[in-house]
Amino acid sequence: MVGADGRHSTIRKKAGLKAEDYGAPMDVLWFRISRSSSDPRQSFDCLDKGRILVMIQKEDYWQVGFVVKKGHVEEAKAQGLDSFRNYTQALAPFLKNRVNEIRSWEQVKSLEVKMNRLKQWSGNGVICIGDGAHAMSPVGELDINVAIQDAVAVANILVPAFKKGRPTSRDLKKIQKRRNFAVKLLQRMQLFLQNQLIAKAFKGKGKPKIPWFFGIIKDFSIFSVKIFRLYLAGHTLGDTVNSSYYDFCEYDGS
Repeated sequence: MVGADGRHSTIRKKAGLKAEDYGAPMDVLWFRISRSSSDPRQSFDCLDKGRILVMIQKEDYWQVGFVVKKGHVEEAKAQGLDSFRNYTQALAPFLKNRVNEIRSWEQVKSLEVKMNRLKQWSGNGVICIGDGAHAMSPVGELDINVAIQDAVAVANILVPAFKKGRPTSRDLKKIQKRRNFAVKLLQRMQLFLQNQLIAKAFKGKGKPKIPWFFGIIKDFSIFSVKIFRLYLAGHTLGDTVNSSYYDFCEYDGS
């Protein structure tokens, strides 16, 4: 059984697999705001005096993350929508009156940020992947790429095993071995950013000092940033699905 049921994985719990928790200093309130042709053309973050706003560019809207201290989501909501909209506009002035698109808290989804990793991804015929094996921080927008690459590794290792008969515990452990390095690397990078930028930003003493190499990363084209993200997610480690597996995995409706 493959446990791909997220950070609150029931399969992981039933299998008795234990995760090591690394903590996170923040939670996130996510919402959408429409884009204008005059807006900046790429995703970016706004940090200023204890406030953080993450803006992710989509085709015709912004996916916006209002970052709050861990456990302070309800406190932020208690200040009211007007205050929430004002903070958003203060951090991203170009939005102007578009913040009024946020008409109710039902449009705002809260994410309890967790960061952990299973010591053993498999056991008793179960293999956990994605957030079920390693809950990622939203820092860097890499969690989806990581989960997809986990799934590719599952296909490349388990499909041949099924063709021979039945996968063994050794086959399941190969998946963790294939993916562990990339996941650890990403999580260490995210922990560094959380500690050096986000935790310091919450102290509210002006803008946090951004590491020098961020200036280089910021100057990358969108294409370069995506290549960098895919590399860290393990995309260049040889994990592409063998096309001959598609027929084997095809569901016949029975």
